[in-house]
Amino acid sequence: MRGRFGCAGLVLSFFLVCLIEWKDGGNTKKVRATKLPLPHRQRIIQQAAPDVAKYLPLQFDRTYDNPCFQNGSSLLCLPAFFVAGGMQCGGWDLWRRLKAHEHISDHHDPAPHWWTNHPRSTAGSFDRYLSLFSDRKTLAQVRAQPHTLLGDVSPASFAFMFAEQLRIHYQYLDGFDACARACRGRAPPAAVATRCASREYTRRNEGMLHCYAEATAATAPLSFNVPAFASTVLQGAALKVVVMLRDPAVRLWIAFNTYGQYPAKYGKLAERGFEFYVGNQSAAWAACASVHGTHECALRFEGHGPEQAGVYYHCDQLVKGMYSEYMPEWQAYIRPQRLLVLRTEDYFARPLRGVRQVWRLLVLSLPLTLTPTLTLTLTLTLTLTFGRCGGCSGCANRPTLSGARPRAAPPRMSCSRCASSTASRPRRPLRGCGSSTRRSTPRSPCSSTTAASCGQTSTTQTIEREGAPESTKAVPLSPRQPIDSMRDTIYKR
Repeated sequence: MRGRFGCAGLVLSFFLVCLIEWKDGGNTKKVRATKLPLPHRQRIIQQAAPDVAKYLPLQFDRTYDNPCFQNGSSLLCLPAFFVAGGMQCGGWDLWRRLKAHEHISDHHDPAPHWWTNHPRSTAGSFDRYLSLFSDRKTLAQVRAQPHTLLGDVSPASFAFMFAEQLRIHYQYLDGFDACARACRGRAPPAAVATRCASREYTRRNEGMLHCYAEATAATAPLSFNVPAFASTVLQGAALKVVVMLRDPAVRLWIAFNTYGQYPAKYGKLAERGFEFYVGNQSAAWAACASVHGTHECALRFEGHGPEQAGVYYHCDQLVKGMYSEYMPEWQAYIRPQRLLVLRTEDYFARPLRGVRQVWRLLVLSLPLTLTPTLTLTLTLTLTLTFGRCGGCSGCANRPTLSGARPRAAPPRMSCSRCASSTASRPRRPLRGCGSSTRRSTPRSPCSSTTAASCGQTSTTQTIEREGAPESTKAVPLSPRQPIDSMRDTIYKR
């Protein structure tokens, strides 16, 4: 029953999302973002974000590939790229794979959500944001490797609905609070003095319609948003943005089951709570869009009046799946060659392809170092086998990078000691090291093929794609040039 209700709810949500898009598409024009001139954006930042304005314009040091600048005797850095979301679309999984590259630092907090949070929240001021990317370990890596890049992986940045752009639009809240305080004070404004005297008007915000208008006038225009803000601060830094988008209906279903407040309000999945949730939220959205328009409701749903402000969580999860309302804004401020959009379903089907696309966007080649995390992050199966002569140790001390625990193996021995210890008794090879049949004759400690290199470590490296068919051939690599061959092999695939 639970699976049937979950499937029915998912189909219903997909139908309602399509119906809303079809209905709105017939009455509204295609969303076209208006790029604000740079001086206008700078004036808004001076007024709304003085902690940022005191640093502008930033003069970046071209010694480093990452946007860093000198502030007196200190070197301060900002992120070179964003993995901007969306929510529940796999951005964190992508970051877990990307940070295996030796030129991508992971010493800092990758998801500070600074661009979207209120300046008086725990995200703090611009100085705190700079300190996240300018700590001792990060700066040491940047100075030692000038090609190092820093990333901001805050998934709420892409769908900058009203609750996700309070870094600049906090003035709306301040303006509404000032209006409400004036109305509830001893000397309310003469224009609304009669209405303010009403007990119902004083007790709740439902009658303070004039406060919504005053708050809207007190804040920055809707055209100044997260991409406009970030591109202005990082002017001249060639900011690059990666966006991951999932099927909106699937994303909505995942969000409903991720956050406990929705099942607590509308019921669990087995109780058809998801269907009730989608019906309630889509009805509230349709009511807002019919009056204010799709784009206005997507960017500032709860700011249009008490009816929208009273909707449970302001249709936030439904709005976050309306990608077409936000993508034009990112395209207006980020050049096409610096903006990469990945479909979540395609990414999880072939993660290595998605990682390579991001590395190409960042002008990074395949990592040159082989670390245990490389298998996890690149979704490759790397098997490094370090052997000794013939029967000396077989597959002893074999490191495995596939996440499995290595099998127990006898300790290594020199060839001379190996010869004396194996001449008198037959040896059975370890499992996974060739044939599993028992030998009837003793193994030679130094076979004819390995006699020349007896006593030296021979290296065999095998690279295979995770999930590749069994017919995929392994690629043996020479110990002298493993890195170049590995890079060429993987990029050809």
